[in-house]
Amino acid sequence: MEQIEKTVENYSGNSNIKRKYGILEFQYSDFDTLTKEIIGSEVNILIENANDGAANSGLSRNLETKSDDAFSGIIAEFAVLQFLNTLVPNSANRPIVTTSHNQVDITWQFNEKNYSIEVRSSFVKNGIDFALFATNEKTNMPYFDMLGPYYQTKYKTDYESDKDSYFRVLYPGIKKTFTPN
Repeated sequence: MEQIEKTVENYSGNSNIKRKYGILEFQYSDFDTLTKEIIGSEVNILIENANDGAANSGLSRNLETKSDDAFSGIIAEFAVLQFLNTLVPNSANRPIVTTSHNQVDITWQFNEKNYSIEVRSSFVKNGIDFALFATNEKTNMPYFDMLGPYYQTKYKTDYESDKDSYFRVLYPGIKKTFTPN
């Protein structure tokens, strides 16, 4: 795990984003052998049980895409888990998933309070700096949204979230090039 600071000066494209990011870079090799075995086992279970439809489009996914999605999602959760447990040892865990409805990726106990955490991952074909700083010239809005509260018209009347916190894990490159090593 390596800490990196990113500023707009790192990015050569169009941007109106002036914030500074503290990035933690994980490599698959940062995980120990046992964790890699657990990741592999959970990926296989997820591939077998995951819906064939993609979450963002509903289009049917082939086995290779389901595998890439499963690996990237599980690895993202383990990276966040390792980060939180580095901050406060043995404070975070991944609950056993019994249903995808209202599923919590990570629970974290901090300052005598329990937090639910949602981990989301994305592949960025134009690189991490693009994800952090690129803005659409027409709308002046970032291409990658910020994570946080959202509005659901069916059962929530105010902006709120199902989770206490959100983490986004970004992978540089395209999904087809994703292979942990």
